[in-house]
Amino acid sequence: MHLKRCGLGRLQLSLLLLSCDHASVIRNLLHAQLLTAQFQLHSVHQISVVMAKGYWISTGTIHTPLAMVPYISRLTEWLPSVGAKFLVRDVQCDVREGTPGSLNVIIEFPSLQSAISAYESTDYQSLIELRTPHSELTLSISEELVA
Repeated sequence: MHLKRCGLGRLQLSLLLLSCDHASVIRNLLHAQLLTAQFQLHSVHQISVVMAKGYWISTGTIHTPLAMVPYISRLTEWLPSVGAKFLVRDVQCDVREGTPGSLNVIIEFPSLQSAISAYESTDYQSLIELRTPHSELTLSISEELVA
């Protein structure tokens, strides 16, 4: 991700204009930005943006497992095209509290925005039509906690 897309374009320009003799000025600029953005300072010359990952978290019940095969197959094929991957796929989870159903799925995306965009895409919206007649699922989109 480019610094400019994070709203750090001015900081990037400032860093390019300052000489290495101004290391303390650079550190002060970066410290001020740390309060509002997430990035790491590796050295005076290298900055990398820390992107919080996005997640689809789904729980529920599948009523007709064989009828879900087309949905699962197409979803599995489609996920890499949006930079996503399964982290958890459990159809017989050990539920200790509540009644979320026996299915737990967590899918990781490169960012929260990519998780939202993937969900809202026409590709995924067409996949929902394959899933809904055969299951009762919840799907939440969450962002990774970056400490």
